[in-house]
Amino acid sequence: ADVAWRLAPSGRLGVFAGRALGAGQVVERCYCLPLDASAVPSRRLRRWLHRVCPGHPLLLPLGWGLLYNEAPSRGGAPNLTCEYEESADLQGYLQWSINLRTNRDVAAGEELRASRRPCSESGEPLQDMLGQALEATRAELEAEATRSPRSSIEAGLEQLSSLVEVDPASVHIGGQPLSADMYADVDMGSVHPPRDIEVRPSPVHGNGVFARQPLPQDTIVEIAPNLLVMRDWFGQSLADYCYQAFEPDCGARKLALGYGSIYNHSEEPNLRYCVATATGMGCAPAQRISTRYYTVRDVDAGEELFIHYGGAWWESRAF
Repeated sequence: ADVAWRLAPSGRLGVFAGRALGAGQVVERCYCLPLDASAVPSRRLRRWLHRVCPGHPLLLPLGWGLLYNEAPSRGGAPNLTCEYEESADLQGYLQWSINLRTNRDVAAGEELRASRRPCSESGEPLQDMLGQALEATRAELEAEATRSPRSSIEAGLEQLSSLVEVDPASVHIGGQPLSADMYADVDMGSVHPPRDIEVRPSPVHGNGVFARQPLPQDTIVEIAPNLLVMRDWFGQSLADYCYQAFEPDCGARKLALGYGSIYNHSEEPNLRYCVATATGMGCAPAQRISTRYYTVRDVDAGEELFIHYGGAWWESRAF
């Protein structure tokens, strides 16, 4: 694979080149959700969004766009350039994407780093957003449990701990052993993006996810990272994309990255999804909160992939 999401020697997560990459190579094209800065209450999250220029919305990149760290203020410069792209979907609505392109030759194993902020802004480089968000969510739940103990908060903390505080000797996903083609390293601590699916304009709605080649039944098409946040961090700006993280509801939400937030809904889906708990030596807590998407029947090349959003999703939106 061209890139892998894994732990750095420093102990934080980052995206690394899986092979040597030439200058000018597009590493990833990330579909983006445009957000109004005033509608995102959490300053922590606003800092991670891309600013194109004044007067434009902030961009929340899907795919792996949030997994790339910034270059350190000393001793390094970004080796990825962000190219912003506008296009219209099949219904004529404007869509945003970010092309992450190498600005020099990159050696195999080198970390890939981008920049989200204007050069005039100061501050520490942004690192490991998913890990930071997980710890911030845990801290907020713990504080809420102290202020106003409730069974839902305690249950959420217990479920969160069961996901991220596991026996490092075990290696499973959805109750089954992880396959070598999904996790490259012996310690199962390196995640690769999907190869057999792609984002294209959908005749159903906006963009969708399509099979690039035939996919037999029970094929795992993607293991999507999840951003764990509290309900009020994004306000209502991402209400249609976030799912309740734990049962009963403690206020924590999951935002599926990868292609997880791009799949369209169908009453007869060709994909199903479940919690994918990845564990093992070299696997960070933030990697253990992922979602597995797999085919429930044979899928033809070029066919759009659909999931069922679930009754609770529709009920919460009064449809």
